[in-house]
Amino acid sequence: MFTLKKFMDYINSALNYPAVSEQDIALFLDQAISEVNTEAHISIPDLDKMKKEQSDLPANTKLITLQTADFEITFPKYATENEAIADNTPTYYFNTISRTFGVYNEDLHKYEYFIRLFGLYKDPLNPINNTYVEARTTYTDQINVNWYNLSYEALFTVDLEYYFTPDWIKLFLIPYVCHKYSVRDGDTGRLFSEEFSQGFQQLKNSYNIPFTVHLKDVADKPAYRKLVLEKLPNLDVICKTRAITEDMFNAQGVNANKLDFYDNGGGFGL
Repeated sequence: MFTLKKFMDYINSALNYPAVSEQDIALFLDQAISEVNTEAHISIPDLDKMKKEQSDLPANTKLITLQTADFEITFPKYATENEAIADNTPTYYFNTISRTFGVYNEDLHKYEYFIRLFGLYKDPLNPINNTYVEARTTYTDQINVNWYNLSYEALFTVDLEYYFTPDWIKLFLIPYVCHKYSVRDGDTGRLFSEEFSQGFQQLKNSYNIPFTVHLKDVADKPAYRKLVLEKLPNLDVICKTRAITEDMFNAQGVNANKLDFYDNGGGFGL
């Protein structure tokens, strides 16, 4: 993950630690995002919207304690609460109808439902070593749910990797913000200007970013969670691209080599 705190640490390191705060560079980061949006014709939210979208989630979030085997067993899925209760009443399950996570309340003897489910595993041999995971869904021909490793910090802060790959953060966002800050402080910012200009060109050539995406294909991506909840149960819709993801990276390949009339076995066979 690439939290806003980590982003600020990189900024301060690049600028030789002038103790830059988030308020100092918020405008410049928003400008960088707008540059990407206008050039690629997509709709990545600005910093304020990122904060709002991610701060709204903890109200519908549950953190449970996991046993060792919980990492390894198949995530239970049922269409109804009655099915879950009839099949040994698991501690948690994924409701395939409401697309929410049910967690059994021992006191109330019923399930409570949450949009996001996190797990905490405490290593009995090392109590300080806590592992946090998040239950995430993927929508293909069927719904799959698995635990994914997570940093505890992700529960309470903006994660820029929801919207950008690390390449975009390091090669464009960081040098762009550093350039703007340097110019504001009277420097020419020439080095950072060259870095973000060259970085943007490299990234543009290396990533194939579509203007729109099929919501069902990106429903597992955190940047689209709000749209998924608004559109359920019909995810067969087209929406504006809200994140640059690893699957948009173009793998380098060998270009096709077509024969012409100078080649034996092709063209006129001369």
